[in-house]
Formats: sequence, structure tokens, C-alpha cells
Amino acid sequence: MNHIKKALLLVIAILTAQLVIAQRPEGQSGQRRSPSDMVKIEKAMMLDSITSLSDEQKMIIDAVYEDFETSLTTLLKESAGNREGMREKMQAIRTSKDQAMEGILDEDQLTKYKELMSRRRGGRGQGEGPGRPSND
Repeated sequence: MNHIKKALLLVIAILTAQLVIAQRPEGQSGQRRSPSDMVKIEKAMMLDSITSLSDEQKMIIDAVYEDFETSLTTLLKESAGNREGMREKMQAIRTSKDQAMEGILDEDQLTKYKELMSRRRGGRGQGEGPGRPSND
């Protein structure tokens, strides 16, 4: 009977550990994702969410995300561990990308894009704008 209790406790401990690991947010495995990985994931999510994009829109969006990736990579290299002002610079890069998307997407597509960005960013940010819901 004692062996059964020990085995049961071991199984419970293993299951609990797996649940804790499984609940980590995406990308929180102890390593930070590269800007390239973050951009690829965001772009794939956007393309999966907005299925009505024309081929021309997709080509332009590819270019926007290439610029976004280059800007993020450059920012991280230039900052080299200096986090001062980095949040504002990163927000400026995201805002630039969001403004470019406003010129590419139609009204319905833009609504889906803003909802996706809001969820992706955890609803952070202040005021209205791409990726931020209105307080109406």
C-alpha cells in the first residue's frame, strides 16, 4: 500500500509540473525571442486572422514587416543593454508599422488587425490608435 501512495504522489507531482510549464506565456521558456522570430510570429498571426487580403496587399505587408524587423533589430543592437528610452523608441516603431497598415487594409481588415494587435499586446497602451480599443 505504501508503494501505491508513493507512486500516486509521484504522478501528481509530474502532472503538476507539466501544468505549470504548459501555462507559461508563449516565448517565456527562459530565452528571449529574436526580433526576427517575434516579427514572423506576429505576421503569421495577422495573415491567419485576415484571410481576405489581396496578393498586392500581401506583397506590401511583406515589405512593411521587413522594415519593422530591420528597425527592431537595429534598435536592439544600438541600445546594447541600455534600456533608457527603449520603450518609447519601440513604441514609435510599432506606431509607424500600424500607420502603414492603416494605408494598406480596408476598414474590416483594419478592425481585425487592431483587435489582433490589442490582444497580442495585452491591451496595453494609452489612448486610441492601432492596436488600442476605443473607450466609447
